[in-house]
Amino acid sequence: MRQRRNGPDGRLSSRVGRFASVLVLMLMSVMAGRLRAQWVEIARPDSVPDRAFQATVYDPVNDRIYVFGGDAGGSVRGGLCQRYDPNRDTWETMRPMPTQRAMIGGAYIRGRIYIAGGEPGDLDVNEEYTVADSSWHTRAPMPVARFAYQVGVWRDSLMYIMGGIDSNFNSLARPQRAATKLDR
Repeated sequence: MRQRRNGPDGRLSSRVGRFASVLVLMLMSVMAGRLRAQWVEIARPDSVPDRAFQATVYDPVNDRIYVFGGDAGGSVRGGLCQRYDPNRDTWETMRPMPTQRAMIGGAYIRGRIYIAGGEPGDLDVNEEYTVADSSWHTRAPMPVARFAYQVGVWRDSLMYIMGGIDSNFNSLARPQRAATKLDR
């Protein structure tokens, strides 16, 4: 059996190192080619005007995308809930949110979607949408009302809200975490 020869510093020979570097660069080039995307327009929901500042949440179990609330026309806060089917390129209107609002985020956790806070900026409400039956339930309110925040989900169990703005238009640096297992 032939032994590998290491260089004077104990590392594998420079030829092996160069080969590995070239292989990694080739793999990265192939992957970069596959990751190039083209933007394609999808069907528009025909029942609503254009809107902004809505929450968009992906349901990985049913392979659907939900859009909640938003601001249509600059002053109307929507409670609209719509579901998009990417496989069929179709939209369906679902049961509306109990609280109309904009500048919100959402989180999918175990078959439920959580929408918290929102604009107008004094909203501390936290509502849960159950995907299976399109029902809404009120959950524990946010400790600090906020809007224009970002949401992260940890291990399909906890919702974290980062940043945002309060009702006095102050930036909020302190993150919030939803109640353990979101009241479950």
